[in-house]
Amino acid sequence: MELITLSPLHIGDGEELIPFEYIEEDNKVKIYPFDYFIDKLYETYKEPKDLLPKLIELKETAKNGLKENLKDYFKKVKISISPKYEITTKVGIPAENNIKTFIKNLEGPYIPGSEIKGALRTVFLYGILKKDIKRKSQFLNQLEKIKPEIEKLANVYDEREKKEEKRKVLESISKLIENLEREIFRANQEDAQYDLFKAITVSDSFSISYNDLYIDAIRVLNSSRDLRSYSEILKGGLRIKLDGFIDEKIALEGLKKLTIFNEKFKNQNIEKVTWQFLKESAIDFYSSLIEKEKNYVKNKVKDQELKNSLLKQLEKLEVYIREAKNSSKIIIPLRIGQHQGYLSITIMQLVKEERPDLFDDIFKVSAPQVRCELNKTRRVVESEGKFLGWCFLYIE
Repeated sequence: MELITLSPLHIGDGEELIPFEYIEEDNKVKIYPFDYFIDKLYETYKEPKDLLPKLIELKETAKNGLKENLKDYFKKVKISISPKYEITTKVGIPAENNIKTFIKNLEGPYIPGSEIKGALRTVFLYGILKKDIKRKSQFLNQLEKIKPEIEKLANVYDEREKKEEKRKVLESISKLIENLEREIFRANQEDAQYDLFKAITVSDSFSISYNDLYIDAIRVLNSSRDLRSYSEILKGGLRIKLDGFIDEKIALEGLKKLTIFNEKFKNQNIEKVTWQFLKESAIDFYSSLIEKEKNYVKNKVKDQELKNSLLKQLEKLEVYIREAKNSSKIIIPLRIGQHQGYLSITIMQLVKEERPDLFDDIFKVSAPQVRCELNKTRRVVESEGKFLGWCFLYIE
């Protein structure tokens, strides 16, 4: 199994490098995570007369929250330590900016298998609902019943009360989706041992070279403010090895423990846990998503050069997906990592297709940081003018 990256992507580990943990020079960034820096300090300067002045200066710097530039600190106390790793930067990093780090284990950067499996889970749910008209209609009608709760929010002016009412609406939406997933994946059972996706195993990837990472700005499009953050990004155009397989027996054995197990459930769900069904579902899901992204770019992106770059990327993705569809090989389009956008990671894309007015109402309360205009922002890699996270999973 291989993951082929078609665009840059960022999978964060929840950590950020503060300015005291990196040195930028000559289009390179040398990385000194604080724990690593302390260990190296003691390892390099073993004599007390050499170490003590550096520790005293470090203590003073720490009192100010380690806000000092690491390069200035090294120069001041005459430190020479090799970095943990060094990567290219495609943008200048303004002073006092943190860098969001890419997920790593002891061997280096990697792609978590759970990231891929999560994306496959979303497209599987989408594929099941697209093909089951009755179940899809039932789900949409249940969402419709939440609309009065959403409309009621418009008449609540007390901020505390509004926050509480919004929490209740979000809880109702979340519960409805959880119930849908439990029905489709677990035959309405709570216990994860009955989950259909236990049949799918995707390992973490083999380690990735630090040379395949770089630092770039993630820019927010169509915002009233100039918003950007800085992240370690994985290059596009890579082929990354993983292990993975589907064993239907794993799910079947779990489901047979259920007293309610029957052939109808087996035929509707287990037999669809195949690479071929996942391929078909993913092609439908992401083809629909690309069409929506193209409309967004055409209507919302003002910068002509950036607009052309994004449209070119999306059109190229359409070609790749069309080729995958016509191929007898199992090539599954996926979008993974952070900054994918609301439609990539939720079943709400189906709601937008079927009932756009209902989607708009739900989006108002369920998407983060929504302001006066619906669905208005996107995030792109600044230096390349590309959306993040696009890849293919190739099942050999």
